[in-house]
Amino acid sequence: MRTQLLAVLGLALSACAGEITSTGGDDTGGGAVCGNGTVEAGEQCDDGNAVSGDGCSATCQTEQVATPHVRLSVDKPTITSDLGVDNAVVVTATSEMGFAGTVTLAAAVTDSTNAPIADWTSALDQTSLTLTAGGTATANLKVSALGDAAMLGGTVTLTATGAATPGTTTVGVTFNPVLHITFVDNNGTCQYPAARTWKLKAGRQIAVYNGSTTLKLVVHTGGAITGFPHEGDTGTGPGLAYMKTVDAAVTAGTADQFYCHNPGDAVAGQLKGGDINGSSPILQITN
Repeated sequence: MRTQLLAVLGLALSACAGEITSTGGDDTGGGAVCGNGTVEAGEQCDDGNAVSGDGCSATCQTEQVATPHVRLSVDKPTITSDLGVDNAVVVTATSEMGFAGTVTLAAAVTDSTNAPIADWTSALDQTSLTLTAGGTATANLKVSALGDAAMLGGTVTLTATGAATPGTTTVGVTFNPVLHITFVDNNGTCQYPAARTWKLKAGRQIAVYNGSTTLKLVVHTGGAITGFPHEGDTGTGPGLAYMKTVDAAVTAGTADQFYCHNPGDAVAGQLKGGDINGSSPILQITN
């Protein structure tokens, strides 16, 4: 009996020793160490020191630099839109820490690899903003895509330079694979969009919207792009779209134009043809 009791005690002591050793190992494994130059779990930054006031605090959390600067913000951080539509974004520059002066505003459009997107446009109505201490100033950004030859998704990065620290913000943009075109009612006559060339991949959809509030629209093309046939005389009602899909087999480089019915073809209650801007819009198929 004595021998068995000693054996049991020995096993119990061994188990306890194992538990103590395991607990000590967990403690020494530790969590994040602020100031080691590596961003670890629970840290927002780690600049290699544990000092506050340099943009990364003593607890490795991002902090606002205590120097005069400009903060940028937008009213639409994300946009989802059809191709061919102008999307308006309000950009606001705010003075921080007493900054006063002029900053230069710029916009850059890039894809997920930070490469520029060629067939998008990002236009600012102002590229120079003057702020008073504690004040704000705004600019308007217009984002659109003339096609989807490059990419349907990307980012517009806005930068304000002129303060000690540049201000930046972004707008994430996703375009639907649908080309959106609107014909406006100009006193009963079709008014085409501004003359331009849209580049669209084969297999995408085209939606021609009727901008009239009272008359129907009948639209057709020159016939070079299959998949978008001449619309029947029943036409498209006010505010609606005639939507078709371009044949996937259409050869790259094929181009065509959109038209309303010519005046001689017009019937009662239908927008008449016309070429108010000197040229109807052109669609070109890309690879």
